[in-house]
Amino acid sequence: MASRVMPYVSDLYAAMAEIYRICTHKAVVCMLSPYAHSFPHASNPMFKQKFDEYTPRYFTGSFFQPPAGPLCPEVPDYPAPVPPFDFRLLRMELFYQYPFDDSLYETEELEVLKALQSNVVHEIMYHFAVVKQAVTPEELEFMSRQVHPEPQALLERRLQAQRKLNVL
Repeated sequence: MASRVMPYVSDLYAAMAEIYRICTHKAVVCMLSPYAHSFPHASNPMFKQKFDEYTPRYFTGSFFQPPAGPLCPEVPDYPAPVPPFDFRLLRMELFYQYPFDDSLYETEELEVLKALQSNVVHEIMYHFAVVKQAVTPEELEFMSRQVHPEPQALLERRLQAQRKLNVL
């Protein structure tokens, strides 16, 4: 688990290579990071790395799109180099900031807002499968539907959101 730490690393590929080295095949890595297109995060001079929906594309040479989840867009005009590790995206979740963090908006509306303006999304969380041997799309799909550990800060955020809904 890497909770809000990856933006601070100087060499992202070296850090990801070390995580890959110490993980077993099909281990699940959870990464929570500040969203790149939020002014407080974009202007933070301590952040050396930026994370958004496109980031997972650069962590694998074999792209796996999880079923029934948010899309990680392809970047057809900008080919990604094949990294020295293979992290397949299982799940990606966006956490919206106020006033977009409540139930006023439908998923499609949030997607449009996110595409049109900054400061809609606050954080992004990925779950990656570590791939060191052949793995089938069915195995990855099965893994994507499992419950995986999350950072404690997110569990608290989810509880607060649930309490807010129960009050309404």
